[in-house]
Amino acid sequence: MRDMFDDDSGGGSDDFAKMFEASMRGVEHKLKAGDRIRGELLSIGKEEAFASTGTTEDGLIMKSDLVDGEGKLLHKVGDVLDLYVTRVKDGQIQLSTKPT
Repeated sequence: MRDMFDDDSGGGSDDFAKMFEASMRGVEHKLKAGDRIRGELLSIGKEEAFASTGTTEDGLIMKSDLVDGEGKLLHKVGDVLDLYVTRVKDGQIQLSTKPT
């Protein structure tokens, strides 16, 4: 039988369970200062930016870490960066492009 999306794979609930499990991997992982991660740049504001951390919380990066000496932005939303956790406090994760 075909479903409304023309998917006749038949393993819908099993496939969903596997995809959900894969998406949740790392969610329980706790970050600590000094950890090195790869994170996707999610947004860039006037003074700060946010990047994915592989956990349920996104990380905060100061925009000054993302510009050159002349203030020109070196990265754009969607770029994947090597980042370092500089601080974790009260659920907020602070990141930097430089190791501490």
